[in-house]
Amino acid sequence: MKSRRSVFALERLFEFKVDDVKNLLFLSVLLIGLQINVISSGAEAQTVQKFAVLDLVKIRLHSLAGKSIGKQITVYRKAYQKDAEGQQKRLKAAQRELRLQRSLLSPEAMRAREREFKDEVAAVQRRFQVRHKALDKSRVEALKIFEKNLMEVLRKVRADRKFDMIIKKRPSVIYANPSIDITGEIMKRINQRLKKITVKNPVK
Repeated sequence: MKSRRSVFALERLFEFKVDDVKNLLFLSVLLIGLQINVISSGAEAQTVQKFAVLDLVKIRLHSLAGKSIGKQITVYRKAYQKDAEGQQKRLKAAQRELRLQRSLLSPEAMRAREREFKDEVAAVQRRFQVRHKALDKSRVEALKIFEKNLMEVLRKVRADRKFDMIIKKRPSVIYANPSIDITGEIMKRINQRLKKITVKNPVK
């Protein structure tokens, strides 16, 4: 039974929800750096004279660079999952063969074969855990680049337009006049500045 659980543990390791793909763009570093309710001007004015709202979620999901990160991560994950499924198939076949040999081998030989099988399953699991961590590291590095460029665009727009505040549109704002929504402008600028971010191949 332990061997069966070990084999099926690979399935749990590579189960991904739809929301998980979206969350590839919502790095905690990015949240801390960008999901702030207010970006204050350098003057720290006591009275707000000019402000704008920005849909950061839309920028992350639909900017060229943001989409490029998501697509590359999806490709890597699909490749890993395909490999994991192949390993599962191989291990299940080995497990069936082991059961058939139970009546042919001595108890000592059977125990030795079972230990070998368990060790092989554990080795495969460790290998995919390492791959998973490496992919997450590559994702973090790519998102840091995205964060840096987006913050530079925001600072430039804030200076050019002389905003006292730039407020996060959702979930903070219930309603905002479309005339103060600068999401389209930021989207255009970030797309001009950065069209693609290469996610480092985690297996290299």
